[in-house]
Amino acid sequence: MVIAIMFYTVNANYRISLSGDFIYFPKIIEVIKSDWEIFNETESPQFIKLMRTLNIGEDVQFFIERADYYDTVGYDDSVFRVHRCLFNDNNQKSYKLVIVDEYQDFNLLEVSLLKLISQKSPILITGDDDQALYLYLRNSDPKHIRDLFYDEDYEKFELPYCTRCTEVIVNAFNDVVETAKSCSKLSERIDKPFNYFPPLKKSDSEKYPKIKLIRTTIQNKKSKSSNYFGRYISNEICKIEKEEIKESKEKGFTTVLIIGSIQYLRQVHEYLTFQNLLYF
Repeated sequence: MVIAIMFYTVNANYRISLSGDFIYFPKIIEVIKSDWEIFNETESPQFIKLMRTLNIGEDVQFFIERADYYDTVGYDDSVFRVHRCLFNDNNQKSYKLVIVDEYQDFNLLEVSLLKLISQKSPILITGDDDQALYLYLRNSDPKHIRDLFYDEDYEKFELPYCTRCTEVIVNAFNDVVETAKSCSKLSERIDKPFNYFPPLKKSDSEKYPKIKLIRTTIQNKKSKSSNYFGRYISNEICKIEKEEIKESKEKGFTTVLIIGSIQYLRQVHEYLTFQNLLYF
């Protein structure tokens, strides 16, 4: 396996020094941003984004030195510290196997860290570019998993079956994908099979063969009686057989999953709480 390693120039004065009992405090970022604004009388840089994108310079060095001063780390900067240690260490440990999940949500810092680890250890990476969620929240990019998929130096495996959804949901998803592709969308997407799995979902698929399209008006926030979304969902929940609810709880499945815009979900949740129907 051939892996290209990206190299970055690091300030010679760059240092990592924490005590043996340093503190983990995720909000240290807010403290250091405040420090920057007091010292420099300017708005603080986007420290976390700079680390996630490996844009290493004086701003990141300021962050690390202030974190050293407080003897404290947060999440992203702890990953960054490990990355810099491995980057400068030719004697890193090796492992029999490193397993990585949700690779589609990894950012450049995390991807580069795995490349460093892969110099000494085999890695099994799993992910799905259709499930990428954190492009803006975590500076992640599904491009990383796509690059691996098309890299001939990697061996690829596929899990073509969906064990979560009924047949009608799987078919609807595939229809959306095909329609998008016909409109010249999703050109960078990894083309992959997504099939219904009868051994686990035949019974549910027969019980729920259709997707219902319900048209309703926007509810009045001040009136529970006109909470149309909540009322409809409440009625549908009441139709679920008790044995089905019992089975889902015993097997650790979600009985009802409600997806939508947060302003509507809050009202639905409020109504279901009022009706004592919080099965999900």
